Amino acid sequence: MNKQSPADFIHIATGLTEETVVAASKDFDRMEERIQMVEEMIEDWKDAIVKPENKNDKPFLVRAFSELSALTQLVDHLYAEWIQLDEEADAEPEPKRIKNQIVC
Repeated sequence: MNKQSPADFIHIATGLTEETVVAASKDFDRMEERIQMVEEMIEDWKDAIVKPENKNDKPFLVRAFSELSALTQLVDHLYAEWIQLDEEADAEPEPKRIKNQIVC
C-alpha cells in the first residue's frame, strides 16, 4: 500500500522542484522568526519605558523612542515582505485534481 499522499507530489504537478517548495517553506519560517524577534524587541523597549527608574531618564527615553520607531518600521517592512511571499506562493499554478488524484 502506498503511504504517500497527493500533497507529497505537489511539486511534480506544479512544475516546482522539491528544493523550491522546501526553500519557500523555509522563507516563510525565517520571516516568521524575524517578525517574532522584532516584536519581542518592541515589547522589551515598551516594558523598559514604563519602569519607574527610567521615567526621568531623558537620554534613555529619547533612545527608547528612537529604537521603538525604527523597530516599528522594520516590523511593518517585514510584514510587507511576508505578504509579498504569500502572494508569490499564491501565484504558483495549482495542480489539477480529478477525484483526489493529481494530474501532471
